[in-house]
Amino acid sequence: MGMKRANGTGSVYKRTDGNRRKPYRAIITTGYTDTGKAIRKIIGDFSKAKEAHEALARFTSGVFVNTDKIKFKDVWLMMIEEKKRVRGSINSTFKMASTRLAPVWNMEIQQVKTAQLQSIFDDMTDLSEASMKVIKSLLTSTFEVAMKNDYVSKNYAKLLILPKREKREPLHTSYSENDLRVLWGHTDNEIVRLILVYIYTGLRPVELLHIKINDVYLKERYMIGGVKTKAGINRKIPIAECIYPFIKELYSKGAFSEKKLLGAGRETWWLRRKIDKLCKDLNINRHTAHDTRHTFITLAANYGMDDKILKLIVGHSNSNDITKSVYAHKNITQLIDAVNTLPYGINMTLYPDENWEQRGSNA
Repeated sequence: MGMKRANGTGSVYKRTDGNRRKPYRAIITTGYTDTGKAIRKIIGDFSKAKEAHEALARFTSGVFVNTDKIKFKDVWLMMIEEKKRVRGSINSTFKMASTRLAPVWNMEIQQVKTAQLQSIFDDMTDLSEASMKVIKSLLTSTFEVAMKNDYVSKNYAKLLILPKREKREPLHTSYSENDLRVLWGHTDNEIVRLILVYIYTGLRPVELLHIKINDVYLKERYMIGGVKTKAGINRKIPIAECIYPFIKELYSKGAFSEKKLLGAGRETWWLRRKIDKLCKDLNINRHTAHDTRHTFITLAANYGMDDKILKLIVGHSNSNDITKSVYAHKNITQLIDAVNTLPYGINMTLYPDENWEQRGSNA
């Protein structure tokens, strides 16, 4: 039986067709036929009578949104816009997260419950705990947006339990002697040149992506860039002679603008994909994007680079060193001289230690 409401404000009744999930239907009369028969519009179906009445109230006040038509991806994009208003921009993490959430991407937001989300997270054991926490946080924000707009009444993301990560090989592995020889033998390849730039600067994947043309000083042989820590931001990165031609090439492509050195639209996911493909094409060990930084630190340590200079180049803190104030003022010439001691080329011979690639941790 229908539930009595004031004339012109619609009505709510309980369906008799066996729909147990959403048994309450809200309808509104929008007009009449020539014979006087009411023309009715279905506002939506709801699990509770209260929700149906609230939907009618929103409809009659002119602010109704048919929540059955709102998909998860719609609310996700609304969340992204909110993040942009606060941060000014977003990073590649959002792209990675949205890819992982593909199973619910086109589902109506009202249908996305904890069970669906938990099944997705249970398949994320290949990710780090930090990455899973980021995705859960973004999901929580998405449902907060949905609640704020009355699309859902509960934040199902908060109930998620992060699975334990599967045991894997060490996260970062240096490029082996053979890997480096192969790379130097294929410098006609654009991605190889880019990887070598990463290896011989020690930059984090995201750091090189953010360096602008006007922060590159070719004549003086250094760049300014860096993120993440106080010690790492806006530091001077020396340009080794072996990679100078590669950086000069990148610079020449955007010398008449203030574009980024690697061009616009490049994100870490793009770099990871390129490196993965290259390793397969060249038949060398598979590497992550961060392995280049790990390799630089390993080479520097094995070839006797001064520890204070190494920390300055890679942006690690010297905060526990009583002589920090002295070493913080080492000039760029000293940094350049240091990176020029690292081995390179197809005939390079690395430090005579079978386990050399296991060094250089804490990158």
